[in-house]
Amino acid sequence: MPSRFIKESIWTSPNLARLSPRAELHFYRLLPLPDDFGCFESTPNVVRGRCYPLNEGIRPTDIQKWQDEMEQNDLIYRWQVSGREFAIFPTWKRHQYIRGTPHKRKTPEPPQSIMDKCERLLSENLPRVTETYGELPQVTETIGLIPIPTPIHNPIEKEIYKEREIFDLWNSLGMIKHKKLTGDMKRALVAALRDFPAAEISQAMKNYAQIVNDEQCFFKYRWTLKDFLKRGLDKFLDLEVAIQNYHKDRRINDKTTKLPRQYKTPEEHYGEEYKRRKQQLEAESAASP
Repeated sequence: MPSRFIKESIWTSPNLARLSPRAELHFYRLLPLPDDFGCFESTPNVVRGRCYPLNEGIRPTDIQKWQDEMEQNDLIYRWQVSGREFAIFPTWKRHQYIRGTPHKRKTPEPPQSIMDKCERLLSENLPRVTETYGELPQVTETIGLIPIPTPIHNPIEKEIYKEREIFDLWNSLGMIKHKKLTGDMKRALVAALRDFPAAEISQAMKNYAQIVNDEQCFFKYRWTLKDFLKRGLDKFLDLEVAIQNYHKDRRINDKTTKLPRQYKTPEEHYGEEYKRRKQQLEAESAASP
């Protein structure tokens, strides 16, 4: 049985808030049941056996009552085929991230009338993408000579777009190239995107490539994308700091060696305060036995 996601938005769902406490608990019990399309067999006897195998106090009539309550609040829609009852979570594709290609259906396909209700519910409740997530790039498909814009509609698709965009940028920088975006890379990208905006991650990757390819810098280690995200990302967020850390002049302990002119020496940066403090320390050192 696949793992399913529960988002924090469930705490403020008006549909769930209208359920009785027992019906709401039943909702959570049902979440692992659906296939990749959000469908499952909702026949009360079947649900009782799968969701409450150790609870003899739950009766099929209880399950029927709770599922009636859920349907009244647009949390499931049900239909029947050959005397068996099936249901679909209408907003399933908005809240669940299906990795790869969806598996085959485990239930009969819902009637078109129910699919229309699902689409209507999604369109009524889904906020405009630009209001919630800002302006997103457009992916275009071409039919003949006419480009057709295809907007990114939900946050899950947006995150997938970011992952692919960062992966493609990495391969374009001439570092270690990867043939495909693996599961380990996806997990590393998801973790990085929780801490840094995609723009900062992209800039850090460009900074890293510049440092590695700069003859004036001694850092030449080439990470894989996963290792860079885990071990090197925070080191290359700021290009100037990275150059100062990895410039060859940093390795030369010679007062006559000049730093690159784009960076200030301590005297230039701190001015008279630095000189005064330096003289004070020299005087204290000379006075000490």
